[in-house]
Amino acid sequence: MENFDKLFEDYLESKMDGKSREAFEARLVKDPAFAEAFQLHKSMNAFLVKENRKGALMPKLEALGKKHFEDEDAKTSNPPKEAKVVGFNRRRLFTGLAIAASMVVILFALSQLFQQPLYEQYAFHQDINLIEKSENNPKAIEAQNFFNNKDYQNAAQSLTEYLRDSPNDTKAILARGICSLELGQLDQAVEIFTPIHNGRTALKATGTWYLALTHLKMEDIELAKEYLELVPEEEGGLYKKAQELLGKLK
Repeated sequence: MENFDKLFEDYLESKMDGKSREAFEARLVKDPAFAEAFQLHKSMNAFLVKENRKGALMPKLEALGKKHFEDEDAKTSNPPKEAKVVGFNRRRLFTGLAIAASMVVILFALSQLFQQPLYEQYAFHQDINLIEKSENNPKAIEAQNFFNNKDYQNAAQSLTEYLRDSPNDTKAILARGICSLELGQLDQAVEIFTPIHNGRTALKATGTWYLALTHLKMEDIELAKEYLELVPEEEGGLYKKAQELLGKLK
């Protein structure tokens, strides 16, 4: 597959002359595969920009958090003296409320134990193979190992770093979306899966399936059903899973 990365970056950074820019835009209109690769590239660039901003923000938040807790410690080390006025009836009320709250927690835990959520019944992710396409890129090997071992936190970080150099690797993009899904970053997962669903790659239907799973996890059942209905019959096993899940949601 032709590598468009430099061409896309030159266009986005306005490094092309007028004639080259016109040729590029004409190709976007005439070549669907080229246009799709460009959209994926832009989507992944936008995602990486957000990740970089988040990385720059975290040290500031940690510093603010540390200062907050230092201030709280200073307050609690010299608490104001108050008269202890708790009547007998109030103590009994608090005890009763505590017991009731404990029972609610226990009953909820038991209900979760015996009823597996639909999302967990269908969220089985196939292993990825990035090494073949990336010619043994160390970041690809690292990301692949983390992902296949279901270490989604470290896989997310490694995939983000790998995609900085290979932003058009659709398998890696899909895997990065799955990491966001498993880590509960659901808006981010939607942002990553949507260009795959809208594209024309071999993973189009898989992107649709994962959008359905993401909305299922969001408890947006109607939208989940809409995406499940879009999984085409020719997808075989994936279509059967989509139909089965759709039946359980109706």
